[in-house]
Parts: sequence; C-alpha cells; structure tokens
Amino acid sequence: MKMTKGKAFVICLIAIMAIFSAMFLYVAVKDKDSSLIPVAGCLYALVGITTAYMGIQMANNGVKGYTWNQNMFDSENKQEDK
Repeated sequence: MKMTKGKAFVICLIAIMAIFSAMFLYVAVKDKDSSLIPVAGCLYALVGITTAYMGIQMANNGVKGYTWNQNMFDSENKQEDK
C-alpha cells in the first residue's frame, strides 16, 4: 500500500477526531467537567494538518512546474491502453 499525502491527511484527521470523541464520551458518561474536552487542542491540530497538507501540495506543484519534464509527467500519470 502506497502512502500518499491524502492518505496521511485522512489518518491524522481520524486520529484527531478519535481523541476528541473519546474525551467527549468520557465527559458524557462520567458526568465530569466539560473543560476536559480538548476543543482548542483539536482545532489547532486540524488547522495544523490542513495547513501542512496545503503547503506541501503547493510546494510540490511549484517544484513540478519549475522543473517540468514530459517524461516525469508520463511516469506519474500512467494510463493503460484500452
């Protein structure tokens, strides 16, 4: 299985949402103080991974545009003959 930027983003997103959900359920079940839910931390993490994903994608596109090569494009976009 090949790891791509998109798959890494989704894995991080799922991890952040799992942490948030677990803490939310813990507070709901145990009748604890709602300040235990890491709302700010989860929002910072979501913004961080989204910014990193977009930044890496823009840098990747910039490098590809600067060093354009048809052979490189063809090797990354292989199409099967019909």
